[in-house]
Amino acid sequence: MRDEKIIVCILNKNDGKNLKTLENKIKNVNRYYTTYLIDGNSTDDSVKIAENFGINISNFGSLSRGDSIKECINKFKKDFEYIIFTSSDGEENLDDISYFKQYFLEGADLVIGSRLKDGGKFKSDSDLKWIHRKLYLKLITYLINIFFNGELTDCWNGFRGFRMKCFENIKLTEKNYLVEAETTIKFLKKRYVVKEFPTIEYPRKYGNSSNSVISSGFGHLKLLLREIIFK
Repeated sequence: MRDEKIIVCILNKNDGKNLKTLENKIKNVNRYYTTYLIDGNSTDDSVKIAENFGINISNFGSLSRGDSIKECINKFKKDFEYIIFTSSDGEENLDDISYFKQYFLEGADLVIGSRLKDGGKFKSDSDLKWIHRKLYLKLITYLINIFFNGELTDCWNGFRGFRMKCFENIKLTEKNYLVEAETTIKFLKKRYVVKEFPTIEYPRKYGNSSNSVISSGFGHLKLLLREIIFK
């Protein structure tokens, strides 16, 4: 029986090959929660693949990642109390979806799947070419904890869920991959309850991440400085 309070949104753009590898897991998620593929004008066969999963599909056109997240919140806030975001790239463990509901029931406003919490795993643990991302994640998370009274281990993982009502008091402005760190900071600033659970990040099988290391690195520092100044 589906939980009518929770919606799961799978962000996708031209990740059809990875999406296909998640078929069984997505079908299982769809058994328990309303599930949407949020597509960004994919030119591959992503939508055709998702149609075979029996899930809902919405095309948000050329919207950025941040704007897609904001659009999902606006689109579904009247019908659902909670929203969970994941991606179609195969890096996130969809078997962990149940943890979100557990923490929501315990009063959490933001729940993050942490790759650095005890029991979790960052993809650099099996492939050292990603070690710089892990080190930088630790640095930014440490700074966020210092300046915004957090006790987190993973500030920007996109595998996260929210209590919709909280966005009545929070305005998101970031358009790219900085939106995750932005929500972390703003939820901490509002003293909302933020919880983490350990999760495993898998290396993607096909394609490459569109998240630039350099722009993301400087972007997080700029975001942090802005939120400190306007604290």
